Amino acid sequence: MINLWQLLAHNKLTSSGDVDSGTFLTRNWLYFEFYGIANNNLQTCNLILNNDTNAEYARRRQDNGSVDTSTSDTALRGFNDKNAAGTYIFGWIMNIDGYEKLIWAERGSTRTAGSGSIPDQAAVMGKYAVTSGQVTELKFIMTAGTDFAADSELMVWGTDDN
Repeated sequence: MINLWQLLAHNKLTSSGDVDSGTFLTRNWLYFEFYGIANNNLQTCNLILNNDTNAEYARRRQDNGSVDTSTSDTALRGFNDKNAAGTYIFGWIMNIDGYEKLIWAERGSTRTAGSGSIPDQAAVMGKYAVTSGQVTELKFIMTAGTDFAADSELMVWGTDDN
């Protein structure tokens, strides 16, 4: 079988800041991986698509198997773990022009080093309600006055195959 997924974007920070993919080619199906390293503690880790901070996002999140929560907002929130030193997120986006963009992602995060500290997990299902066009940029930001540290990294792959 031929691998039809193409690496569309890769950004590894050399200094602290937001982690932005930059603009990439349109594809109907996207897969992303993100590793965010906290300068202090991760506070509010959010995903923004196409630099759109309008109220176009809705999500449902479940932390560590608990009862889920839902919200509508100006970013896809739900990736934060307020006491984490770092977080790993992977997810998929249905990115078809003419439809809302569906997003499914999983997050794992560290607390402190050692086997006595259990990592945290969250499942996030969301949507970006814009139906015109396709997602061509992903950006992970922190909104509580902190940035991601150097070596935080985002990679995006895409395909048009079903």
